[in-house]
Amino acid sequence: FNILAVMGLPGIINPSTLSEYAMGRDFWVMLGVSLLLVAMCLGKSRSINRLEGAILFTCFLGYQVYLFANMAA
Repeated sequence: FNILAVMGLPGIINPSTLSEYAMGRDFWVMLGVSLLLVAMCLGKSRSINRLEGAILFTCFLGYQVYLFANMAA
């Protein structure tokens, strides 16, 4: 419920538009990282160990660096 309220209510109150470039870029990154997370969770232990957490964190940092490097001036 929380994510529904946090993401949905502002969109209902004041709809905003996003560029198709940003949506296309972010969609594929989110899909890829989500599939990576699902693959990690479907392992034998059904949990994420430190190495897998470090991999996800590195993906996050790498994406932040990518966004910052390609930011419009």
